[in-house]
Amino acid sequence: MRSVVAIILLGIISAVQIRAAQNPARQELIDRIKINRALFAQWDSGRDLRQDAAKKNGDVAFAITNDEALPVCPQCDPNNPEGNPYFEATVKNSDLIAVGKVVRNISALSKNHSVVITDSQFLITDVWKAPPLSAIHAEPESEVTVATVGGTVLLDGHQISSFLTNTQSLRTGHTYILFLKYIPQSHSYKYVHLDIDGYDLTGSEVYPLDKGASLPFPAMIANPAKFLAALKVSVIRSLHSEGE
Repeated sequence: MRSVVAIILLGIISAVQIRAAQNPARQELIDRIKINRALFAQWDSGRDLRQDAAKKNGDVAFAITNDEALPVCPQCDPNNPEGNPYFEATVKNSDLIAVGKVVRNISALSKNHSVVITDSQFLITDVWKAPPLSAIHAEPESEVTVATVGGTVLLDGHQISSFLTNTQSLRTGHTYILFLKYIPQSHSYKYVHLDIDGYDLTGSEVYPLDKGASLPFPAMIANPAKFLAALKVSVIRSLHSEGE
């Protein structure tokens, strides 16, 4: 059997570990990846990506279907998202709601080798809801890690990619508003739900991470600045009503 080169963690972890003792921040990065690999082992695509890499002659890419249905609220006003119970629950269950830019993505296999997970370094520019004191420090100009399902790794010389069919992956250099839940084991964050937990504000139009299933303020998608301002008002109102 062909041995799988120890590159499960980005294909560079072995080299990184050699220098980790001299670089505490790098060691922290390695430890966080290892923990998130184990936490996301609950995902099971029904395949072993290491075996796929050993058997295939080329690259491998496959989709993962998310069975978590998005709640439908036909009576909800798209211009009043705080009247949508799904939106209200997302705001309430978020530990951190923030605008920022993804500055780095690091992908690895989950511990059961079934899916690829990605740790995204998220540089915060604006905080709408601050995390609890027990969570990792998050404020403008600070970075937090956001762990998601999907990404690409290099195994046996092949690129192995997995992605959720109904959720857009976080892209380096893109600006987002994200609704996040704290992961105490790895001092990082994940989405509150599997979709509708963020919007890409990078282009000329707003792009929801759930690919449009529940975008509020549809008339504002062509103006990210106005959309963001309206969404922030809704979040603040929701937080205010929650505290009453």
